[in-house]
Amino acid sequence: MADVPGADAEAAAIHAAFAVKVFYTGAGLTSEAVDAVISDTPSEPFLGAGSTARRREYEIREGVFASNPSNGDTILDSAGSWRVIDVTRRRDVDAWVLAAERAS
Repeated sequence: MADVPGADAEAAAIHAAFAVKVFYTGAGLTSEAVDAVISDTPSEPFLGAGSTARRREYEIREGVFASNPSNGDTILDSAGSWRVIDVTRRRDVDAWVLAAERAS
């Protein structure tokens, strides 16, 4: 983010204000407490059963992980246990955005 003046400081401020502790397993971590900004929003609308589905994402700073996160990693937070189903690297904010579904 060196090419965007002040971007790293802004990302750090957002995490300082909104991040909560979650326990992450995967990407070189074993049930380790890490800071994550959680987003819980309605999924894309569609007709039929399950139209109340939600999309849960975790934004976790890149430096937290020993290796890249991947599908199947697990996250435990105050709302339950979650399994990563989509991984997006956001270089513009030096973070990973991990979409998750409730783990069974």
